[in-house]
Amino acid sequence: MFLTFDYVPANPYEKYILENSAPVRIFSPELLSVTGMNINFEMRRLKQKNITANIMGKSHFEVETLDPEMDSVVVNQSDSSAVKFEISPDYRKKPSDHVQKGKIAFHNEDGVLVTVKGQQESNFDEGMSIHFVQATIKDHSILDVGHAQVKNLRVKVSDSSAIVLSGDALKKVNGSTW
Repeated sequence: MFLTFDYVPANPYEKYILENSAPVRIFSPELLSVTGMNINFEMRRLKQKNITANIMGKSHFEVETLDPEMDSVVVNQSDSSAVKFEISPDYRKKPSDHVQKGKIAFHNEDGVLVTVKGQQESNFDEGMSIHFVQATIKDHSILDVGHAQVKNLRVKVSDSSAIVLSGDALKKVNGSTW
């Protein structure tokens, strides 16, 4: 898929909306490659294990995957782009049989059961794993794979660019151990 947005807003309100929202959201389980320039774009419910993204211009591209284990992510960024990979909030872990199940109950001084608002069971886990990440990041761009444990990382970061990594991935930058 190739996307390009006309970045000439008609008024300041339209400019604000285009900069702070995602006017295009695609729920695509099988999109393998995205090339975009001056985009604000979100991909949700991604199901495949590999993706390539070429993002340029003043862009924001976010990928939410339903698979907590991805094989390959290849990213080429330039200009002032931002790319983020994370697990979809629609993903739910299957409860393990060996994990104890139970509830915490709260009682007041009289021994009456008190219901706590906002208390709800959660089986959502933001953690994910990516086997291989290859990234070329130039100009004023940022790549965020901070929610992922990256097993093999090859990056080229130049100019005023940055990459957000989990702690363990820092040891694997360009295949070297620090």
